[in-house]
Amino acid sequence: MDESGLTTVQKKSQKIYAAKSRKQVGALSSAERGQHVTVVCAMNAIGTYGPPAFIFPRQRMKDELMNGSIHFAQEKGWMTTEVFGKWLKHFLRYTKASQDNKVLLLLDAHGSHKGLEALEFAKRMVLLSSK
Repeated sequence: MDESGLTTVQKKSQKIYAAKSRKQVGALSSAERGQHVTVVCAMNAIGTYGPPAFIFPRQRMKDELMNGSIHFAQEKGWMTTEVFGKWLKHFLRYTKASQDNKVLLLLDAHGSHKGLEALEFAKRMVLLSSK
């Protein structure tokens, strides 16, 4: 599992092709600065993956905007301990982890992955699955 930040506007200008004899060539540019959006993905060793999760920089989110993927709203569009806890619950639902269907989740040491809520949730799942 890992998350990566993306921007909604490309920073690098694209190449523009024009005829050699052309004196004036326009440039494509965007007046918008873009927004930071985080994408969270998890994949297993054989290459199958769950639906990605998007973290948008907003207060509220409309479900109609997403088609099959999940989404979270966070003020700056970043992964936080609260959002990670929600994503972890989604991960459990999607993988159907249980005592008979054990799942190992590998992730980096980002501070958002160490929230008390997420750690307690994971601990409860381990205790429930070992019974």
